[in-house]
Amino acid sequence: MESFGVKLTSGKIMWVAADEADCRDGALIFYRVNDGQRVVVAGFSLAHINHFGVPSAFSQATPPEG
Repeated sequence: MESFGVKLTSGKIMWVAADEADCRDGALIFYRVNDGQRVVVAGFSLAHINHFGVPSAFSQATPPEG
């Protein structure tokens, strides 16, 4: 499981703990994988995303612990 940051066009950064990310149907979707099954944990409309990536892609913010 990794932390991913999603910076919204409003400037807010949302942190997501996920195993995989996929871009489809105009959305960025994050998944956890359990026994080969993908479970959606979060999704964001591409129209509302400025950028996303691993914590090192965000110079001024760090993901919450835990």
